[in-house]
Amino acid sequence: MESKKCIICGKAKPLTKYYAHKRMKDGHLNKCKSCCKAYIKEHTKKKKQDPEWAWKEKERCRLKAKRARELGKHNTCKNPDYIYSPIKRKATTAAQRLPCPDGHHKHHWSYNQEHWIDVIILSVEDHFRVHSYTIYDPERMMYRTIHGKLLGTRQEAEDYYKYILSLPDGTYPEK
Repeated sequence: MESKKCIICGKAKPLTKYYAHKRMKDGHLNKCKSCCKAYIKEHTKKKKQDPEWAWKEKERCRLKAKRARELGKHNTCKNPDYIYSPIKRKATTAAQRLPCPDGHHKHHWSYNQEHWIDVIILSVEDHFRVHSYTIYDPERMMYRTIHGKLLGTRQEAEDYYKYILSLPDGTYPEK
């Protein structure tokens, strides 16, 4: 079995420990898989500090999931327990009997117990769009704008949603 020396860690490893790369002389990347994964993890951690990059990545994932749903692939989420935490389940159950027109969703602007039945009715499309422009803060159990501002009241949340729903699709908000 052939081996190759990684340019990052300097260890000689079998070619099965390297990703294929057709432009390389031997057909494999010069960095081993473990060094590539470590680099990507560190690089992504740095990039997440940039709110515009984080929003674009979230938008890319949203569109990918939308395409998967259109192809009939459901439950594309890798970690459903993160999205459907016990608190979110309880809030959803509490609001279950509230009226909601067909083609609409109930959106919790806050998951604090006193707000469990205080929901905002949005069309399905608007609901998905609202989530692509907000970040859930598990410590406060409320949402933040993609710039980090806490949406601490229902009025603040409604005003922000009205603003982002007025933006052309795929536009990064200024405020």
